[in-house]
Amino acid sequence: MNFKNLCKKTISIALASALVISMTGCSKSGKEQTNSGGTEVKKEFVWVPEFYDLASEGSFYNSKVNNGYLYYQNYEWDEVTQKSSYSIESISLADGKAGSSIPIRLTAENAEEAVENSKEEAIAETEVEIKEVEDRSVSGFVPTDDGVETVEAVYHWNEETGENKSEFYLCKYDLSGTRVSEMDITETMTKDENNSWISDMQKDGEGRIYLAADTAIFLFDAAGNYQGTVSAGAETWINSMGVGKDGKMYISYYNMNGAGMTLQEVDFEGKALGATYENLMNSNGSGSLIQGIDKDFLIVGSNCLYQYDLATQSTEELLNWLDCDINGSYVDAVYALEDGRIACISNNWETNKGELAILSKKPASEVKEKINITIAGLYSDSSIQSEAVKFNKSNDTYRISLKEYFDYNDVVLSGEENNYEQVMQDAINRLNNDITSDNCPDMLMLNGINIERFAAKGVFEDLNSWLDNSTKVAKADYFENILEAYTYDGVLVAIPKSFELMTLVGKASELGEEPGWTVAQMVEYSKKHPDAELISYLTKEYALELMLQYNQGSYVNWETGECNFNNESFIGLLEFAEQFPEKYEYKEDEPSEPTKIGNGKLLLSQTYLYDFQSVQMPAAHYDNDVCFIGYPNENGDSGTYLQASTGLAMTAKSDCKEGAWAFLENYLTNSSEEYSYGFSSKKADFAKAKEEALKVEYLKDENGEIMKDENGEPILANGGGTIGYGDDWTYTYHATTEEEADLIEELIGIAKPATVADVTILNIVKEEAGAFFKGQRSATDVASIIQSRVQVYVNENR
Repeated sequence: MNFKNLCKKTISIALASALVISMTGCSKSGKEQTNSGGTEVKKEFVWVPEFYDLASEGSFYNSKVNNGYLYYQNYEWDEVTQKSSYSIESISLADGKAGSSIPIRLTAENAEEAVENSKEEAIAETEVEIKEVEDRSVSGFVPTDDGVETVEAVYHWNEETGENKSEFYLCKYDLSGTRVSEMDITETMTKDENNSWISDMQKDGEGRIYLAADTAIFLFDAAGNYQGTVSAGAETWINSMGVGKDGKMYISYYNMNGAGMTLQEVDFEGKALGATYENLMNSNGSGSLIQGIDKDFLIVGSNCLYQYDLATQSTEELLNWLDCDINGSYVDAVYALEDGRIACISNNWETNKGELAILSKKPASEVKEKINITIAGLYSDSSIQSEAVKFNKSNDTYRISLKEYFDYNDVVLSGEENNYEQVMQDAINRLNNDITSDNCPDMLMLNGINIERFAAKGVFEDLNSWLDNSTKVAKADYFENILEAYTYDGVLVAIPKSFELMTLVGKASELGEEPGWTVAQMVEYSKKHPDAELISYLTKEYALELMLQYNQGSYVNWETGECNFNNESFIGLLEFAEQFPEKYEYKEDEPSEPTKIGNGKLLLSQTYLYDFQSVQMPAAHYDNDVCFIGYPNENGDSGTYLQASTGLAMTAKSDCKEGAWAFLENYLTNSSEEYSYGFSSKKADFAKAKEEALKVEYLKDENGEIMKDENGEPILANGGGTIGYGDDWTYTYHATTEEEADLIEELIGIAKPATVADVTILNIVKEEAGAFFKGQRSATDVASIIQSRVQVYVNENR
């Protein structure tokens, strides 16, 4: 394993204290906006952060706390020796300074011999037998006053036979890193192959050991002797484990039978699970349950930190991450300190730097008020949160808050069934209600939103005048067709920072070289190849969804309110979808998509283009006989669509447009190219990326010599990389060619904005189409019923 990106560095500290909070909102009514869209009284207390920069790049996942220090796992990679080393590092939760380091030697030493010698002799001993293994790793650890205890997994494999086996050990190390004991628990841990991967290790107040696997907890006494196994059930997945404020051990697990996230006590003596607690949120970040402050547990969310109360089985918000100038997407670990403060460890994906924040509860009267700007959407992403944190730290007048309407905690899985569509529809309804009320947000994240529908309602502020008067960004900076794609009836709705392309590809020798075709032409093409799949995994419902996704504008006009389902085109679409199975039957030995294309068993492939190399894979699928024909539509024109990676719009109702534009300007001008996804909408940045993609560079060793592969060929630094599908089909990327870059530009030039199909309309279509698929009604009758129902819905929601 290559751990060169996880090298440890010296911890440096930069203390910063932020004493600001949003106290006033910008709703139309002048009332304060809350995270849920309602109004609330100003907060009596706030959480104020003190920040410490951590140059360490170790993993804080499943970190542990002992005697005021946070312990975490750290790998180092030596480029010269090509070897890795492992250690347990620590930092003080009082000031962020580095603490002790315990080096761990990940080889299977003869532990008994090591114990027989004194610790000093064990360190210096050169005759200790070393049993070379292929891979040994620490699956979990618990820091102690004397050192650290670990559970370690050793994986053996035979490259010739493909055989593999695993071993497991409970180990103890002293503060110098000497392994003083090792107990083999392989027999216990390999009895159930479904629970042979350990996700966490915990100890209770009596020193007893708990090892969490997928669906079970393994129990050991303080001496490491196996005591029993507690099962959470076959249809579960253990999410986290930890000691509560009452000193008892608890686990949380996701129940696939529809019960969702569940919390239960682990009864060590009874070798069983105890009382059950519900209404627990799924936690981000740490894999351990976290002891609470006032309540029993802290629950880490992407936007907020919550606390859970066992007595009432309820979850309530404790603080909002943005209010504390923290990006919740970056949070790795949270701990409640004995004095009531909160320690938060976050890891910035863009900079790969860690940060410690110590949060203190203070009266709101001590904090400067700022005007709140609410950015709302179905769901957020880390880039918006990251920019909001930067903006909030630097702007003295405004503060950004985020509101998500879709909550994954509301999604319940039960076997193959789930309520995802209903949860999404409820989120859309809440968003619609807020937009038409005094709770309208100042800005909207456009991911998953039906832009055309909202544009017809006049929801969006026209960004043309703001762009014309800006001193930071200009229209000339952006691709003209990208801006046109997000312009509706002359109103520039959004300025995408980056985007990706979505299209269909097929065989050029059969489809021709030019992109674009109609649904009828695709149906005819499918009929000519009755023994081949048209598109992977198509079912009756999926075929309808796919065609409506890119053609709903042909059937619904939100501006005029006209619906047009009762016609030959839609009837033909129903008849086209009817040919596919009701449910796709997956096979274990099913060939990969490129293999099926090569065998003539698959005609078309859905493709996503996000960088200059991404055109290579679809071309390889069709042995360079490829046409980027696009998704079919009524006009037969371009079926290549562009999707903004994150599009931001200002709302016409906002009273904080100056502040909203200030944030949007910052967002568009701040660069995070290394971690951005998709193509830049800025012409200069796009050209720079193209130039870099066309460079041919090779990897060099420490002496500056070009490195070569096993065939003696130089290894590309900006290309290379091989992808395989498990059925011997592989592809190795090469540096981008001029032709490939030109193709990307051609597709961008003809791309249209991706549309978001209305969930309610989709559900109406699928519900009524079922009668046709079952032979209960004709396609003509079903189209007429859909026309009537959708027309009523559109009339009520325009």
